[in-house]
Amino acid sequence: MLSNLERHLRTSLPLRSMSDIKRDVIKQSLKTKGFQQAKTGKSDDHEWYIFSYNDKKYPQVCVMISRGSGYKTYGDSLIRRMKRGLQLDQHQQVFDLLTCPMTANQYVTVLIQKKIINTKP
Repeated sequence: MLSNLERHLRTSLPLRSMSDIKRDVIKQSLKTKGFQQAKTGKSDDHEWYIFSYNDKKYPQVCVMISRGSGYKTYGDSLIRRMKRGLQLDQHQQVFDLLTCPMTANQYVTVLIQKKIINTKP
């Protein structure tokens, strides 16, 4: 059974290249993986998403999404820039996180292995 996001992804495609992802898909995927939109009080040109797990925010795990009309689709270069903020090592991991093959639990496991999330009280 497909989730709403998976259905949306399938109908949002075809992509212009192997790794172009629509901005709306990225935002929805981030929300389903534990990211919350932050209120920054800064420019309205960008939206910031900060990772939250077990009611704790991890500001070192965050990404910026541009609202500009030229950024309705994110290609390789923008996805690569997101890699550092998402604390991932490989471009494919970022693509998988944003297009849903990587689940929220799998992402949390990666962050725990990298010692970004501490599971001890």
